[in-house]
Amino acid sequence: MRKYIFGKNKFKKRKSAKPKYPKLINAYVSLITSDHHLSAKEFLDVCEPHNGGWRTTARLKIHVRYENKSACKNIFEKDIPKGTVWDGASIPKIFRWLVGDPTDKEFALSSFVHDLLYRMRFIRSVADQVFYFFLQGTRFKDIPTWKENLMYVGVRIGGQAFYASKSNIFWRVVRSVA
Repeated sequence: MRKYIFGKNKFKKRKSAKPKYPKLINAYVSLITSDHHLSAKEFLDVCEPHNGGWRTTARLKIHVRYENKSACKNIFEKDIPKGTVWDGASIPKIFRWLVGDPTDKEFALSSFVHDLLYRMRFIRSVADQVFYFFLQGTRFKDIPTWKENLMYVGVRIGGQAFYASKSNIFWRVVRSVA
């Protein structure tokens, strides 16, 4: 929605909004023993199916570079122990016919990093940008752009319930129903 201000009987367009911060610069996952960036296929070599989700079979490291309002570049690194478990992509049952199964290999890398960042209560907007970044970069089965965008919007909407459920009773109820 455009906002206008009045001035001498003319409408003037207000300056554009501030850029969104924090802003993702780069992200990758590597083995703890090397700085080699793992591709989606290589990532699947260090994972295995586990109780309807996934489990890592090697120690990994997550690297996330992002920029904040003061244009300061921050680097976040976290070592991930062997045997870390996650449930795959959080896709509501009603949308699985359209998007796919939560444990599909094409979503493994992006859902892994996103779930870990959420568990650590990392900056939510950056965690969601990281999810989208890995989803676009996966190209495991050439995920269509509309599906990438749909999943990103779903993460932005659904992630609110996870983050706010710690402090807000309304979102706690929403999360328990979903």
